Amino acid sequence: MYAKCGDLKSAKKVFDTSQVKDSRMWSTLISNYAQHGHGLPALEAFVKMQREGLKANETTLASALKACSLIKEVTLGKIIHDQIVRSGFESGDFICNTLVGMYAKCGNLKEASKLFETLSNLDTVSWNAMIVGTVHHGHYQDAIDLFDKMQQKGLIPDRVTFSCILKACSGLGMINDGRLIHEKLVNDGFLPSMVVGSTLIDMYAKCGSLQEARDLFEHMPNRGLVSWGAMITGYAVQGNGFEAIKLYWKMVVEGLWPDQVILVSVLKACCSMGALRQVRLLHMEVINYQFDADLAIVTLLIHVYSKLGSLEDAQWLFHDMRATNIAVWNAIVGGYVQHGDWRQATQSLVDLQNEGMKPVGTTYTNVLAACSHGGQVEAAHQSLQAIREADNNRNSEMEHLNCLIDVLGRTGSLCEAGKMIWSMPATPSITTWMSLLAACKTYGQPDLGRACFDQLIRLDPCIAAGYTIMLDIYADAQRWEDLHAIQELKRSAGARKLPGKAWIEVNNEVFEFIVEDMHIATNARLIPMLKHMQALTKSEGYVPHLDLTFKNAKIEDE
Repeated sequence: MYAKCGDLKSAKKVFDTSQVKDSRMWSTLISNYAQHGHGLPALEAFVKMQREGLKANETTLASALKACSLIKEVTLGKIIHDQIVRSGFESGDFICNTLVGMYAKCGNLKEASKLFETLSNLDTVSWNAMIVGTVHHGHYQDAIDLFDKMQQKGLIPDRVTFSCILKACSGLGMINDGRLIHEKLVNDGFLPSMVVGSTLIDMYAKCGSLQEARDLFEHMPNRGLVSWGAMITGYAVQGNGFEAIKLYWKMVVEGLWPDQVILVSVLKACCSMGALRQVRLLHMEVINYQFDADLAIVTLLIHVYSKLGSLEDAQWLFHDMRATNIAVWNAIVGGYVQHGDWRQATQSLVDLQNEGMKPVGTTYTNVLAACSHGGQVEAAHQSLQAIREADNNRNSEMEHLNCLIDVLGRTGSLCEAGKMIWSMPATPSITTWMSLLAACKTYGQPDLGRACFDQLIRLDPCIAAGYTIMLDIYADAQRWEDLHAIQELKRSAGARKLPGKAWIEVNNEVFEFIVEDMHIATNARLIPMLKHMQALTKSEGYVPHLDLTFKNAKIEDE
């Protein structure tokens, strides 16, 4: 009774006080743990049951397999598979479907497929087991292919099937296929369904069609936390933090409590908009909803406070934590990088190692970035050498070299930076070329800048920022003919810079402004205020940067 109501703690207490624990009691305990998503306790109970010499039946073995799926424990799953074969249960459809699901969810798709092909009586559950596993591990096209084969065999998809295929459509950006499935769901009576509806919202949002997602959201008769989370996360991921924050507070007003996913999404949205007051309000929400012990959320708060200029808040949070991990340390080191405190960043590397933490690639990258921002070439070289001695993982080598190139560029050592780029062990990234291109603008090196620009547009012909910097370099050098050539390249490539956005917080409310948005022209109070602010900036000595103006030429920053 306790277990069915979700009170597993009380159920375990009753189990522990029982003098006689037979196979049925063990099986019930294991099954309930697995059904409520507690994989590790379920497997611990299963192992204890085996040590007691009690025989597991088909239901117990299936529950143990489900527990293996939950925590991706494929090794124990294989042992249970052998036990199933020895017990003669391998011919049962239920246990076979569970086996397929276990292998698929644990990422052993080859073994799952091999077992799937041997099944004589494939039903919707069997196909779902394979489809769920392939989607879970990002094999979206394989999932679509399985879905097509399933229908060719005459089997009818259910809610689980459609939810998985919608996720596959999201992963592949197949919005038109998603729309066809949406239509089929309506025709087959699967809507309104909170689970399927939420998955549809997620699909539309991830494919970039926020309006379709919002229309569906608004027309849902019942909206649960998953539906709200899908819509809020969709706005945040697609860069519309303004709407994400508005929708979050609307959800709170309607009486729903956020979960970790929603809080993370809204905090990221606030960070992208520079909405520090909103972050502080959300921090209070984190405390009120008792997420202040959640390392992932606290780590994100440290990162957000640092990025928005409040290093004091970030440091207070960091020092107030009872437990830390390497992600928390990375967040505070990243904060020191953000504020140009290279000494504190390098000291933190020593401190975290003294506390028994092992640095990872991100830690080293942050320390090198701190040296870069501080223009500390020697410190960067020393740090890179120490990293190479301490870290055998070469996966982060390129990122570390990028930081060193950045510090060389910032300090004017452009020739050395250029030599390092052209001798890198792998193809330099867009970030690498942009870093050196920006340094060429700072130090007036048009020829090296053009070499960087050519490499940059080879990787991404439509990168508007690259064209803008190259135009600036040629304008500074008064090389008008070369400038016109870059303009023509930009036009032919269709490289457009997205209109800039800005946000301002007033009385804990966020207002959004977009370049060339003429809606503000209708606000009788706003225009005089803007003119007054413009006059104030001029009175303080601000002079617009007009050095890029040149005769018979115009840089079109579209």
